[in-house]
Amino acid sequence: MAVEGFLHSLSHDFSRLLSDADDHNVKIKVGEEPNTQIFWAHSVVLRARSKYFRAALSKDWGRFEGDKLILIKSNISPKIFQVALSFIYTGILLLDCLNEEEILELLIAADEMALGELLSHVECHLLNNRFKWLKNNFVLVHHTVFKHHNLTKLQEFCLQRISDDPNCLFSSEDFGSIDLKLLISLLERDNLLLEEIDIWKHVIKWGIAQNSSLPDDFSKWSADDFLTLKASLHDCIPLIRFEHIKPADFYLHLRPFQQIIPVEIFEDILRCKLMPGSIPKNGSLLPSRGELQSTIINVAHVSLISSWIDRREPLNYYTPVDSPYKFITLVRGTRDGFNPRTFRERCNDQGSTVVILKIHGTGQLIGGYNPIPWGCVDQGWISTKQSFLFSLGDGVNLANLTHSRVQKAECAIHENPYRGPKFGYSDFVMGLSGHAFNEPDSCLCQRRQYDKNIVEIEDLFHADEYEVFQVISKN
Repeated sequence: MAVEGFLHSLSHDFSRLLSDADDHNVKIKVGEEPNTQIFWAHSVVLRARSKYFRAALSKDWGRFEGDKLILIKSNISPKIFQVALSFIYTGILLLDCLNEEEILELLIAADEMALGELLSHVECHLLNNRFKWLKNNFVLVHHTVFKHHNLTKLQEFCLQRISDDPNCLFSSEDFGSIDLKLLISLLERDNLLLEEIDIWKHVIKWGIAQNSSLPDDFSKWSADDFLTLKASLHDCIPLIRFEHIKPADFYLHLRPFQQIIPVEIFEDILRCKLMPGSIPKNGSLLPSRGELQSTIINVAHVSLISSWIDRREPLNYYTPVDSPYKFITLVRGTRDGFNPRTFRERCNDQGSTVVILKIHGTGQLIGGYNPIPWGCVDQGWISTKQSFLFSLGDGVNLANLTHSRVQKAECAIHENPYRGPKFGYSDFVMGLSGHAFNEPDSCLCQRRQYDKNIVEIEDLFHADEYEVFQVISKN
């Protein structure tokens, strides 16, 4: 308590030193006409508090009028400088007199004058007390903070905000004017909740915006035009996660820009598209973003399935931002094989899981959730009321969904060490008679123990792809 009292008294004495002393030796002209003001200060205090003032008031840089050091700060308003100068002397931050835009100005001034302590306090104040304003004025905020290297807390806020809601920036009218440093910072992030093909389109859009001379119709571009775009996107192209762009999107949206993609990257893209499951020869392709490693579902599907796991009502479904579960890939057919043995080796004893299969010929995505570890019994029925089946349609139009809950809990899941996943007697079965899931007529969906059919066809079918995910709480 005595220390707190001493510090309070010291702050008060320094406040009087600023306002009442008669031995100021620094004259500071602040602002531009008609809004200017003269401030008086002590060089010993300014130098002690800031390396900027140590340089500006040094023998090499300082200017004199008689015996007074002269400093001109025309790019800072008197109102903002008054708050900064008061903090320099007292350590007290007076922000009630400033609106949010003025607080941003104070941040810029603190950064320029190397007042790290002030900068940190102001950033924390904005994040803790003006968070709603930061979100509502996001374009202004991100344009401001990425021009100043030391505003790291607000830069991280901006990056996280864009990761959670990419459209707040990527779909904004001024996206083409953002700084290259910001764009690279976004592309480096693993939690950017945007389809990779959409990221590619936005990167191309940004690159074109940097070169106003490029024709609007890229089909009429010359080789030099592509070289111009390639130079602008040199540091961006390697950060695209090409492996997770679908073949159709590759043909429609990447192939026309082949000339801007480095040869080794393009060769690896072709290898992965034409030879599913192969390893990039040149090692030039980055893994997918975030914790979801999947070729058939995305984060929107994860949040939807997570909502079904927690039995949330449709109006209260999770979003990709607040989904509470991580989906960890255990097995993928085109990478690891389609036989039941591989499924058992990789998926038994892994806790709760989600199985998703892409039907050959229709492209329909169907699946099931098993809250009980596969392999928990040698053979026989497992009872649970929490399992369910689902259809995600084609995976694109999420209006065509089917969600099917188990009706006979005692026959929810069936275990056989030589078979694949089996939900109910025939509701969703993979690996009939021990066949690989991609062999003709190896899979079946006929409603028995669950309340809805998840496929329209009654015939047997097989998989083009399948994946199994371990479901883990983020907490």
